[in-house]
Amino acid sequence: RAGTNVLGFYGWRPGRAHVYQDVATTGGVLKFSTWVKIEPGATNVSDLSIHMEWYKGDGTLVQTNVASLLGIPRTYEWEEVYVVGACHEAGVEFVRVVLDGEWGASDHAESKSPMFDEVQLVAVNTNLQNAGFETGSGDATPEWYSWSKELARIESWANHIGTNGVSFRGWIRNAFLPHYETTLEQPLSVTPGTYEFSIWLMRDILFTMTNAELRIEWYGGDYPNKIQADTVLPITIPTAGVYLRYAVTGTCANAGLRIAKPVLFAQWNTSANDSLKVDDAAFTQMTGDDTTDGIPNSWWTRYGIAEIDRIGTNNPDSDGADNNEEYVADTSPTDPGSVFLNTITNYLAETNKAYGQGYILRIMAGPPTTNSREYDVYWKTNLKNGAEGWTALQLNVPGDDSGGPVMLIITNNATNLFYRTGVKIPE
Repeated sequence: RAGTNVLGFYGWRPGRAHVYQDVATTGGVLKFSTWVKIEPGATNVSDLSIHMEWYKGDGTLVQTNVASLLGIPRTYEWEEVYVVGACHEAGVEFVRVVLDGEWGASDHAESKSPMFDEVQLVAVNTNLQNAGFETGSGDATPEWYSWSKELARIESWANHIGTNGVSFRGWIRNAFLPHYETTLEQPLSVTPGTYEFSIWLMRDILFTMTNAELRIEWYGGDYPNKIQADTVLPITIPTAGVYLRYAVTGTCANAGLRIAKPVLFAQWNTSANDSLKVDDAAFTQMTGDDTTDGIPNSWWTRYGIAEIDRIGTNNPDSDGADNNEEYVADTSPTDPGSVFLNTITNYLAETNKAYGQGYILRIMAGPPTTNSREYDVYWKTNLKNGAEGWTALQLNVPGDDSGGPVMLIITNNATNLFYRTGVKIPE
């Protein structure tokens, strides 16, 4: 893949390989990664994995972390793979990183080897890296992992904010791929607590998405064993042509928590030259009631707003909504295209036939809306300055999962009322 040489397991004759290197360490949270290519003819591979084995100075094996590679697509593409683990046991002096495989006889004439390149052992990050996908290009997606690389690539035309974004490429057709799905994930070193994973998505109109979800996976040091069930947010098929923010929040209070993995998963059918565009991820530890100017600090941090600029009445994106209003609406204070205005975008009035008087009024609120907020209609009888304030009808309608508008239905028996829409945080 890079440089002159690769490590290849000779798939044209039966065998087993076990390649390793010992690296001094006293413990910690580590990630062992490499690039692997499993050629299409390597159908005889019965075991292929990467390991981290933790040892004391006397050679006692303390812990093993293993990631199987048998699910990696057998194509001509290089895929980046990893295994993570955490070990803090006293006396640990080195970790052994291992490439392991076993295979039988093959009747394929060629292209039958698993190959490895660019091996790396590093500490696992504590904060999400390359969250805006500004670093990297094509199949090089630094800090992020996906399979197959042919399906998920960094592209300049997939950006939401900044220069780059990731494209889940709906037009790819590869006979060696069993189905069209991929994840975008990044393991992180964490402590027990509550976390939010968010990301912005835009579906092109011809991208035929069939299933998608956000999830947070929770692990102890003995990865890949999970310490509790995943926290999952199913994603309904989003409205085409507009970037929408999705977020999942989960809590793991287990004292053994060492690693969390935020994951975006999507499946689709092949389509014309359209894609699912992905950008501006965030993984934030929620800090309870700590606030600045009445807004949680986790919200300020999510959008990268410096402490000196954390003022509720500021409007950094000049979109007509200040930070207080953006927080209440769950919209972005740094994106002028992400704003909820308290206006009626569409309505329909009809006679209330059930009672023979008044009207049924159907009012559309948004887009955008979000399922983390509630939407209402507010009324008053006089629009003059100094008149009474707006009164909520208390409809409390949840927003749409895919960010689309919601319908607010009211019955009006009054001779003259003025209406507007509004958004609020559920009580």
